[in-house]
Amino acid sequence: FQDRAAGEALRAELGVEPDQVLVGTVGRITPWKGQDVFLRAAARLAGDWPQARFVVVGDCISSTAEREKDEAFRARLRDLADSRGLGARVTFLGHREDVPAVMNALDVFVLPSRQEPFGLVVLEAMAAGRPVVATRAGGVPEIFPSRVILTQSGAPFQEKVSLSFERSQTSLTSEVENGRPGTANIRTGSFLKSGRSRMAAT
Repeated sequence: FQDRAAGEALRAELGVEPDQVLVGTVGRITPWKGQDVFLRAAARLAGDWPQARFVVVGDCISSTAEREKDEAFRARLRDLADSRGLGARVTFLGHREDVPAVMNALDVFVLPSRQEPFGLVVLEAMAAGRPVVATRAGGVPEIFPSRVILTQSGAPFQEKVSLSFERSQTSLTSEVENGRPGTANIRTGSFLKSGRSRMAAT
């Protein structure tokens, strides 16, 4: 799952500079996934860190009954980004098939869900060696009690995202100064496979 070349290619596609930190979330666009929570945290972070960039990956993959609500939520997300002054610093990528490339492009992965049955994307971020900040939603605290920074939604969540960003910025500065890309030590391949099996069984 670790594909640094694909990650670097996506960063280049997005216009992310080597000294910038990319913070993102991946998931279906729907209120319970909490992308609005992510954007509020991004707006707070943006004020303190001019080198931060943000990305929202996902689209409205909804049943007919939910589609209208989710599409309205998607429109509100764009309005929220504009009203919080994020402008060109946030990119809405829509649906992507190349999730490994997305995870490898990120410096910090954020799961802002209000509810979450399992959190497969957390496994994918960990498999790419990315730090994860997640809300204490659904099964996430039970499945990832120690490998993920867990917090409540709202202000505590924003603080944890900011802390994780600061750590990534320190690491990135060291990597740039030494002229080499970061390497990941997290090995979660078998865990990721078991997580996908669990999702398929539900």
